[in-house]
Amino acid sequence: MSASKAKVFISIRIKLTLLLFGIALCPLLISNWMSFLATEKALKNSTLAGLNLGAEYKAGEIYLYLETLKTNTKDFATDGYIKDSLEKMSNGIIDASTLNQHLRDNKLTSHSDLLGIDILNNKGTIVASTELGRIGLTQAQQVSYLQGRKGIYVSAVNDNDNDDGHLSGKIAIPLTKNTDVKVNLGVLVNHYRMDKLQDLFTGKLVTDLGGRASYRSLSLTEVVYLVNFSGEMITSSATNTRPMPKIDSYPVRQADIFNQESNGIWQNHLGITVIGVSIIIEIDDFKYLLVAEKQLSEAFKHIQQLKIQSYLLLFLTVAIILIVSWLMAYFITIPLHKLMACVDDVSTGRFECNLQEVENRDEFGLLTNKFAKMTLKLKKMRDQLEFKNSQLYELSIRDELTGIFNHRYLMAQGEYFVSYTKRSKSPLSCLMMDIDHFKSINDTFGHPFGDFVLRSISELFQSQIRSSDILGRYGGEEFAIIMPDTSIRDAMMVAEKIRLAVSTKAFTQGSVQHRTSISIGVAEYKHLDDTVMQMISRADRALYGSKNSGRNKVVMENQNINRYCLIKS
Repeated sequence: MSASKAKVFISIRIKLTLLLFGIALCPLLISNWMSFLATEKALKNSTLAGLNLGAEYKAGEIYLYLETLKTNTKDFATDGYIKDSLEKMSNGIIDASTLNQHLRDNKLTSHSDLLGIDILNNKGTIVASTELGRIGLTQAQQVSYLQGRKGIYVSAVNDNDNDDGHLSGKIAIPLTKNTDVKVNLGVLVNHYRMDKLQDLFTGKLVTDLGGRASYRSLSLTEVVYLVNFSGEMITSSATNTRPMPKIDSYPVRQADIFNQESNGIWQNHLGITVIGVSIIIEIDDFKYLLVAEKQLSEAFKHIQQLKIQSYLLLFLTVAIILIVSWLMAYFITIPLHKLMACVDDVSTGRFECNLQEVENRDEFGLLTNKFAKMTLKLKKMRDQLEFKNSQLYELSIRDELTGIFNHRYLMAQGEYFVSYTKRSKSPLSCLMMDIDHFKSINDTFGHPFGDFVLRSISELFQSQIRSSDILGRYGGEEFAIIMPDTSIRDAMMVAEKIRLAVSTKAFTQGSVQHRTSISIGVAEYKHLDDTVMQMISRADRALYGSKNSGRNKVVMENQNINRYCLIKS
C-alpha cells in the first residue's frame, strides 16, 4: 500500500485529551448554567413525581374498578344453572324462557351498573338475554364473542350505543361444560354502565365506597383525563359535559404512533403549556391513555426570573455543547454502540453481524478487526460442533450393524407412545419377531453371512411398515416394531405381510443363497399397562407360542380364551 493511502492512527488518548481541553475552556459558564438546570430539573422532577403518583393512583383505581366488573362476570360464568341451561338449549331439550327469567331476576339485579346480559352459543348467536329483542342476533364477527371464546375479555368504553350519553362497556367470558371445563358451550357477555369512571377522577367514587383517607383535591391549574389513542376524551376531572373535547397533544400522538407513555412539557389541547405525565392503561380492547397535567406557569413560577437570566449563558454554551456532543457521538459513542450491538448478537448465537462500517483508525478499529476475526472462528467452531453433535446423536440411537433403532431408543419411544395412548385413548400394538434357526445360519454359512441376513431383513422390515412405526433391534436376531394408532387386527395384517415377504425372499451374497423364515408375536396395549415392557412381554410370549407351534407363523395372545390365535402361511 502506498504512503498516500496509508491510514493515520489517532489514539483515543489524543481524542479524549482534545475533548477535555475544549470542555475546560468554559468551566464557569457551565457551572452557572448547570446550577440553574439542576434547580429547574429538581423542580421538574418533583412536579412530575407528584403528577406521576396521582396518575398511577388513578390508574390503580381504574384497574381495581375493572377487576370488580371482571369478578362479577366470572361469578356469572360459574353459575351451573346458566351452563346447564345453555347445554340443554344446544341439545334442543329446553327453550330460552327459563334462562331469560333467571338472568333478569337473579343476575341483572345483582350489580347496580349492569345494563344487560347476553348468552351466545358456539355459533355466535344470542340464544338468551335480559333484552328479549336481542335474542337471535348474530354476533359471530363481534370482537367480544371472538375474544370471549378464548378467555375473559374487556371491551373499549363506548358511549355511542346509549341515547343518554352514558359510558358503557362489555365484559365477555367463555362458558364451559360443568363436567368438562375443556368443552366450550358459548360466551357470556355482560353490558355495564361505566359512568363510575367519571366518579373516579373527581374522587366521588372513593367517598361513595366508604374511603376514609383524605382525597387530594386538584388545583385550578391541574387536570387528569382519560383519552383514547385517537384523541377522543372519555372522562376528565375538569368536566363531565358531553360531548368531550378532541385532544391532539404530544402524549396522545406519542401513544398513537409509538405506543409510548410520556412525561415532560408540552402544549395541551387548549394551547396552554403544561408539564405532565401519561400512563397507558390496557386490558384487552380497554386501551386508553391517562394524562395528568399542570400549567407550567404555575409549576415553575418560582424560577421564571432565574430562567430569563440564564438564557444568555445557554446561548453561549449551546455551540460548545453541540460540538462536544457531536464529537463524542462520532468518535466514541457510535462505533462503541455498533461494537456492543455485535457483541450482543454473538452472545445470543448470531454470528452474522456486520462491522465493516466501523472504520476508526485507532484502538477501536484494531479491536473491531480482531473481534470480526474471532466471530468468524467462533461461527466455524459452532457449526462443526453442531454437526458432530448430530452425528453423535444418530450413533447413540442406531444399531451399529443394521442401521435401525437400537434397544434403548426403542424402549424410550415405546414409553412415549404408551403415555400418548393413555391420553388419546388410541390403539397401540407391538410386534416381536425372531429369525427362525438363525444359529444354524451362522454355523453353516459363517457370521459374515449372518450379519448380511440381519442387515437385509432389517431393510425388508423397514419397507413393509409406515414411517410413524418404530422398528428396532431388540437383541441378537430379535426385532420389535412399535405401531402407534394401530389396532391388533391391523397389526396382525402387517405382521402376516412381513412374514410372507421374508419367507419368499432369497438372501444372496456372492455364491451363497439361503431362504429363511421368521416367527412373530403380536400384542396390543391394555388399559392396565403402565409400561411398554408389559405389552412387549405379552408379544414375546406370543412369539414363543409361534416357535413352539412350528415357527414361520404369526401368533396373537388372545386373553379372552387364554390361548394362541395363529395365522399360517
